[in-house]
Amino acid sequence: MFQAVQVVTLLSLTSLGIQVIATECISFDKHGHELEDCCDLKAPFPTRSKTWQCEKYARRNSQRKEQYFGECLFQCIFETLGIVNGSTINEAKISEYLQEIEDESSRRFLLEVYRECGDLIPPGSTGKGEPCNSLAMNLEVCVLLRLDADCPEKHYHQSEICDKAKAGIRVCE
Repeated sequence: MFQAVQVVTLLSLTSLGIQVIATECISFDKHGHELEDCCDLKAPFPTRSKTWQCEKYARRNSQRKEQYFGECLFQCIFETLGIVNGSTINEAKISEYLQEIEDESSRRFLLEVYRECGDLIPPGSTGKGEPCNSLAMNLEVCVLLRLDADCPEKHYHQSEICDKAKAGIRVCE
């Protein structure tokens, strides 16, 4: 079930306009699992136990429209964990979860990434016809893009696909 969160996140990379313009792209269908493993520095959010409840919430609230499923899923997970509350990011809660990372430089780097992404992303909105707030999904996508681009060397798994992602080649379906 945790994999559903990763798949939705990576699919979101293809749907948001936060991509580097390039003629080449990395096929998500072919390389999705490899892309997930390019940087092993991840926030230790306890999502596994929450995912199944949030999948049900997302299916129900997304009005069975695929484009809203990710927004609803991440809204539920991040609100359940206290990471976001409506249109506000709870930086203190993120910092609390990051304390599980033993290496202080990695912990500081990841917290800085969340701070920067929080500053870049406008507060999520539930516009007309949009059933869920996009803030949580946009935050996670921003963090993943930043990790793809700036993953610390000791957490980076070099491969042709990971090197392309690090160079800014966009992900496509």
